[in-house]
Amino acid sequence: MEHIPVLLEPILKMAKELSREPKYYFDGTFGRGGHARALMNEWPQLQTFAVDQDAEAIEFAQTHFAKEIAAGRLVIRRANFAELQELQAELRAFHGGAGFDLILIDLGVSSPQLDRGDRGFSFYHEGPLDMRMDQRGEVTAKEIVNSWDSDDLAKLFRELGEVRSPGRVVDAIIEARRRQAFQTTRELAGLIERCLGWRKKGQHPATQYFLALRLEVNRELDVVKQAIPQLVEMLSESGRLMIITFHSLEDRIAKYALRELCDRGSLVNKKVIQAPWAEVKKNPRARSAKLRVFQKGVAS
Repeated sequence: MEHIPVLLEPILKMAKELSREPKYYFDGTFGRGGHARALMNEWPQLQTFAVDQDAEAIEFAQTHFAKEIAAGRLVIRRANFAELQELQAELRAFHGGAGFDLILIDLGVSSPQLDRGDRGFSFYHEGPLDMRMDQRGEVTAKEIVNSWDSDDLAKLFRELGEVRSPGRVVDAIIEARRRQAFQTTRELAGLIERCLGWRKKGQHPATQYFLALRLEVNRELDVVKQAIPQLVEMLSESGRLMIITFHSLEDRIAKYALRELCDRGSLVNKKVIQAPWAEVKKNPRARSAKLRVFQKGVAS
């Protein structure tokens, strides 16, 4: 499936509401560059500094954004958006101390990551039980499923997957791995299907379990909590930070982290922005997307 950037129209609207034409843009989750492409098309003079921890995203940028890179309009680095301390000198040199007028982090898993079984994110496609966004990471979903004890697995699924009663699935995992270690996504997804059946139309019974594993493997909630104050510091005066989340835990962290920074600026949208039905119909993955926008300094 083609990667369609979610909430693109409200993001462009929020960018256009700046008190000046944006000059510097930081993309903390480049992916396949859909948001970056749209913003650069809207403002031909926009200078973009982008990072992504996925090696495939970097390769994609080097191929499909070669002209922008050659022209100096795009700088792309392999890094997590929380690893900003290591990039501070280069970031400051990029914008000359002016700060970024626009910053975007899109916390979802991209379509290429979901659609390719070999990345291990999908319960529909056969692949290794991996789930690492950064392939250099040491911990995989396979290690967690095969080595964590029942109490830790149950806690993981309750807290990160928001599964009320994971005991039945956890017991089945423990019993199954005694016979043979889990190797693939379909082995785990199939076990969960057999345990729970299909209770909600259109939602795979393994959805919340796979979400919990992905969040743990990539330490995603810790990264978001750590990064938001740093991202606000990187903004220019009246610059805007835009955060797209896809589930309640992430959105809650973003919501309260931004509230705690009220002395540095304010939320532009008091009510979270969600995709309209027309977008959801075209791109079902936009269904759970939420956008929060923070403006540094006094809102105009």
